[in-house]
Order: sequence, then structure tokens, then C-alpha cells
Amino acid sequence: MKLVKRFLECGGPLRETNDNLRMQIVNEENGSPRATPLSRRKRRRGLSVFAALQMIFIAFSTAANTGVIEERYERLLIGTSSDYSNPVLAATQSIINAEVAEALAAAEKILAKPSAGQYAIKGMPKEAQNELRSIFDILPMLATGHRNGADTLESALALFDLLNEKGFKSGFELGIDIAEAHAAMESLGFFGFGGTLYNQLDGYPAAIFLLRDELKESGRWDREMETLRWCNELFLPGTENGVPGDQFAGYNSDGFRKLTRLYFPYALMSGDERQLSHFRKMLAKGLEVAPGFADTFKPDGTGYHHKGIYVGAYSPSTFIDAAVFKWLLDGTKYAYTETEIETVVNAYRAMRIMSETYDTIQGTGGRFPANASPLMEMLPGYAMLDTPETDAMFSRLWKSESLVNNESFLKRMPKRGSGTVELLVEKGAAGIEAEDSPEGFWTFPYGGMAVHRRDGWMTCVKGQSRYIWNYESSKTQNLFGYHGSSGALTILRGSRADSGYAQAGWDWERIPGTTAPDLGMNKENSNERQLTASSFTGGVALDGLHGVFATHQQFIPGKKAFKSSGGKYPVGEGWLEARKSYFFFDDEIVALGSGITATKDAGEVTTTLFQTAVDKKPKSLGNDKVFSDGVGNFYVVPENGKLKSRFGKQDSKTDRNKPSSGTHAVAWIEHGATPDNDGYEYAVLVQSSADKATAYIGQPSYRVKRKDNRAHIVVHSKDNLVGYALFESGAIGDELIASVDAPCLVMVKKEGESLKLSVCNPDFARSDSPFSMSEAKELPLLYARSAPRPTRITLNGEWKPRGNTVKVIQSGPATTMLEFACIDAQSVQVELEKVK
Repeated sequence: MKLVKRFLECGGPLRETNDNLRMQIVNEENGSPRATPLSRRKRRRGLSVFAALQMIFIAFSTAANTGVIEERYERLLIGTSSDYSNPVLAATQSIINAEVAEALAAAEKILAKPSAGQYAIKGMPKEAQNELRSIFDILPMLATGHRNGADTLESALALFDLLNEKGFKSGFELGIDIAEAHAAMESLGFFGFGGTLYNQLDGYPAAIFLLRDELKESGRWDREMETLRWCNELFLPGTENGVPGDQFAGYNSDGFRKLTRLYFPYALMSGDERQLSHFRKMLAKGLEVAPGFADTFKPDGTGYHHKGIYVGAYSPSTFIDAAVFKWLLDGTKYAYTETEIETVVNAYRAMRIMSETYDTIQGTGGRFPANASPLMEMLPGYAMLDTPETDAMFSRLWKSESLVNNESFLKRMPKRGSGTVELLVEKGAAGIEAEDSPEGFWTFPYGGMAVHRRDGWMTCVKGQSRYIWNYESSKTQNLFGYHGSSGALTILRGSRADSGYAQAGWDWERIPGTTAPDLGMNKENSNERQLTASSFTGGVALDGLHGVFATHQQFIPGKKAFKSSGGKYPVGEGWLEARKSYFFFDDEIVALGSGITATKDAGEVTTTLFQTAVDKKPKSLGNDKVFSDGVGNFYVVPENGKLKSRFGKQDSKTDRNKPSSGTHAVAWIEHGATPDNDGYEYAVLVQSSADKATAYIGQPSYRVKRKDNRAHIVVHSKDNLVGYALFESGAIGDELIASVDAPCLVMVKKEGESLKLSVCNPDFARSDSPFSMSEAKELPLLYARSAPRPTRITLNGEWKPRGNTVKVIQSGPATTMLEFACIDAQSVQVELEKVK
């Protein structure tokens, strides 16, 4: 009965509706007369017993759920094993010990001579600001050290005291206006923290959790919990216990990270079930698939931040936390729904497709192009999702023999907790059968990209459009990444370094695959997060094996942002336009360009074939029509009059403007400073041989049927495939496709008297006219859902579809018109039989 009394006094369920019951239980426990008349007591005896049992069950259930989650969270942070015979565990523990020692030395230095004055956001000297932020990094390592047996407790408690003495307590200015943030939540569904103290607070609640017993014993617990409560004012449940902005799907990545790493520890330690329930409601919002430009989870598995794909940071962080909390909450009343699990698993599917082993391409990294291996950091997520599918993915990715010597991997893991590495090692030792290395062709419309994989290698192409921005930078980050979405084609086998990509000496004006002006590596000549007027960027997949990717590229040199103006840039401002396409057939890629035009000299325009960091000059073959990039790929250029190449040392800069140099092989096609309707054609033989490349010159597997501003059409005779990049609607004049009623991409495979046909309309159809980036950040575009784009293809001859994936609009001996239910720039495939 004491448990029931305590539960009621804490304000559990039924509190307001069971006042009489509470009075009866309390009086019975105290031995005093019941407060209700006998007749009413008899009538309510059954209800009272039932309600009491119900509350006992709820109390026990809540305590049990909280206990399970608390045990798991502790294991995550410090682990449970003292056996470090496993090399990965031993290496990780060695790094943790070193970081604990560094944290202790830093703490002693701060405590011996703390900065002058009080901590404050506004007007705080840089020394004090750095000291405050440093303490939040030091504290969790000291707490970890203490729990591992190191003599760090005294220093940790002294730092807690120093924080309090210098003003870090309830009421401290955190750099964000709570009322404004709540208003932003209600009006736009998310909040940001850009540069505020919120971004440094992750270690503070983790340290409190690990030292909770010591803080209680020393009388500091209430003080620190009140400070932590103040830090969470933004998240705490309101009077209605609702979720601000719940009418909008998803959270931005910053909000998701603070929800899981700042609010969750507080909710768990508060002992208040309402806090955990509220946290779970907010988490449910964050786990929704977000439409339009909003963060984070997208239908195709990509992750968004700052209104675009963001693989180098932010999105992977959200994906990891989402998987960790699936593991933390499993089997409790807070467990994920099947829909939420599928949303997270879909992100993990996509990330391992767009990563060659661990490495991704530069153009998807946001302002962190050097963050090459986000998948390595996501390994705990693959282990903790604990589904048969993700277990098989994990088994392929878990390479303990290489990870044990990977400094980047080992240094990332302690930040997640030593228990994370234990879980990885346990999963790795479970003997789960690994998935095969993925092979096929995938489109990721929300990233403006497509991926083609075969035999242990990956190619990825990245474009820009009305819905996909070009790149992101800051005053110090990714300063020269402006060509990353100009039709860039990246080929990876193993790591970036193994594939010839290196920052040392990298020429940012020669990104492989791009058609772009030379901006002189001057950020002032570009504009970040720029949208274009064209909605034509996307890809179509056939059988998930082959595909076409194309983009109507538009590039504005200079700082002038695109404004809504009927789809045209201001006359005379100087801009580049091109139609670019890639046709993917097994280990062959055919690259076409047409309509390359610049209305003003904005720098020499080139199409780069490759740029690779290699020690030796690659040999050119076949009368200078075949070039090797030195890392196993060969480029066949039928008309090479404008082809240039070089090999040697390049003096350049890193993405952060630091001088660098390195030896590279580069090949490119020149188009001039003001090209007028120029074009190109070349083929790439991926991970091929010199003999095959030489033979390919005289007998290529493909034939270009058309290459102009209306259509690029390529026939691949060996695989019996035809790919179409149809940039405009209208008559096509092809022997199979007579016309289309909208710009689209098509791929066809002929099989006797039948054929497979796949169609993609790349327009998301969120707006009928172009818009600026500032408009994309506001309603209604921010959460605008893709609209259906029914696309009609008229075929020559009479064809009968198998199944009901398409609608037959008209059929006869001469032509057949089919309507494809295109939406979200995804492929729609059908099988057709020829009617004789």
C-alpha cells in the first residue's frame, strides 16, 4: 500500500478521478476511520480494489520500464565488461584511458586558475567561453574515469561546484530565447541552436547520470538536477502535455540531438513518468518521414539538414540516435512502432548503398567534404537496430581486423560510450551471415543523385535542381565545394584514398564529371545553397540493375542568388547551362553533354573526366582516345580534339583554405570561356583493363542515337537496353517511343516480342514555378509534399501491359498511349507484350 500511496502522491494516472480512493487508502494505512459513508463504501469496494490493483500494476510497470532503460543507458555509457582481450575493446579502452588522463590534467589546470569573472554568454571573454565549453567535454570523461576506477571524482565534483559558483545554474542565459523557440516550433515545427551553448551541453547530463549516487551523497544532486531542468526548459511538457509544432512531421537534426542527449537523461533521472512519456511523444514526431525541404528522414532513405541532403554530419548523427533509442526502449511501453522501425531501417539501407564500404562522396557531405566515412560512425546503429536485415548489413560492414587500427573509428567510439563498443564486438562475434555486397542501380531523388554498384565498386552521380541545392559552406568550411553538384561523377573502390581522392593538392575546379566554369578557387565567385530554375534532375532504374541519370544544369557564377522570375536568370548576369546525362550498363558508363552555353565569360568552362592522386603518370592508350586514371578506370573519348590532360604536382588548398600540394593525374574537355551549344561524349570502363579498353575503341557496346537539347538516347547492344533522357515533351521520333507529354527519363529492355519499360518524371511538383532558397525555408514550401505527375508515353505499335501498374489511355495497331503514375521522382516499371 505504501507503493500505491507514493504513486498517488507523485501524481500518477487516475490522480484527479480517484480522490476518494486516495483518501480511503491513506486512512486505511494510517488506521483512522474511513472518510466515506458505509453505503458508498460498499458500493465502491469493487472499484476501489480494482483501481488500487490497476495503480499498483501501473506503478510496478513504470518502475520496471524505467529500470530497464536506466540499466541499458548505463551499459551504453560505461559498459559491463572488464575483459579487454578483444583487440577492438582493448584499443578503445586504451583511448578512453588516455582521454580520461587528458581530461584530468585539463580539469586540474582549470581548477588551479579558473578564468576571471562569472560565466555568461553575452560579453563573456573568449578565455572564459572556451573554459566553459571545455568543462562540458571534460566532465563526462572524469565521470567515466571514476566509474572505471580512476581517481577523478574529486576533480569532477570540484568542476560541478565551479560551474555553480561562476553562474551556470537555473536562469543561466543559454543563448536561445525559450519563448521564441516555442513560437518557432508552433509556426515551423522545429528549432535551431546555431552556435548557442546548447551545442556543447551533451556531456553535462551524461556526467550527472554516471555520478548520480555520488552527487546525492555529497548533497549536490538537487542543485545539478535543477540546473539540468533549466537547460531543458525548451523541452519540458506544457500544461496540456502536448508537443509544440506537432502538426508538422519531423525534427531538424539539432533538435533531435538535443532531445535524445539533453532531455532524455533528465526525463530518465527525474523519476517523473510524465517526463518520459512526453519525451516519447516528441521522439515520435522526430521519427516521422518529413516532406518537402524539412529535416530529417526522407522517403528514399536520405537525411536532410539545412533543406538538403547532409551525409557528412547531422543526418548520420540523427540516424545513430534513432537506432540507439530503438535499442534502449525495446520491450518497454515506450518501444518503437513498426512504422518507426521501418523509417529508421530505410535510412540505414540507403546509407550503406551510397557508401563504398564506409566512404561516401564529397558532394553529399554538406560543409564537411572531408568527413569521408560517416558509415563507420553509424556501425553502432546497425548493431542496435537488431533486425535480421540490419544484422546482415552489420556483419558485412564489421571488419574488426581493419577497424582495430583505424584511429578515426577508435576515437569516435568513446564519445558514444565504451558500452557501445562492447555491443559491436558482441554482435560481430554472433556469427550472423553477412549480406552480399549490394549490386544494382538506385536513385535517391531527395539527394539529386543516383548510385550504380557492381563487384565491390560504386559510382555516384550528383546534380542540382529547383529542389536540390548545390553546396553548403561557411567562413572556414568547404570554401571551394561549389562544383560538387554540377553533374559530379565519383568512382570509389574501397576508400576515397584508394580511389584517388585526396585533399592534398586537390584542384576544386576539376571535380570529376562536372561541367563548370573555372572560378579561380574564390568563394566570392559562387553562391551556396543555390537552387536553379529547372526541375529536371533525377534518374530512372530498370530492374534495379541499370539506369539513366540526367540533369538540366544551370550555374550562376557570382553571389547573385536566383530570384523567382519566370524561370529565367537576369539577362547579362553570366550563367552556364548544359544538358548532362549518364547511362549505366553493368561496368560501362556512357556520359553525354549538349547545349553547353555561357552567356558571359565567367571563367573557362570544362568537363572533367577524372582527377586522381597517383604517384605515377597513367599511360594513355589507343591513339590518345583512351585514358587511364591510374586507379583502374579507363575513359574512351571518340572525339578528342578538345581533350586535355596533365600529370604532376598541384599546389592548391584544402576545403578550409589551408595550403596543400599533391601529385595528380587530370583529364578534361575544354569548351571555352563562352561556349555556344557545345557538347561532349565519352565512356567509362569501371575497374577494367588496358586490353579491354583498347578493344573498346573499335567496337564499343553502345551507340548514341540522339544528343541535343531535347533528348539524349543511347542504345546498348550487348545488354539489349535503350536509355532516354528526354528533356522536353513532344514528339521523339524514335522507333519505339513516338512522344511523351512531359520531360522524363525512360529505360527499356527488349526481350523478344515483349519489353520492360521504366519511367521517371523527375519533377517533385511542389511548385509550378521556380522559387528562391529563402522561399523554400518558409511555409508552404518547407513542408510541401510531392504531387502526382502522371506521365503519358506514346509507343509505336500496339502493346498490352502485364498487371495494373500503368493505365492504358489509347491502344490501336499504330500506337499505344500509357499513363504512368509518377510521383516523388521515383521509377515506375511495367512489362509489355506486343499485340500481333
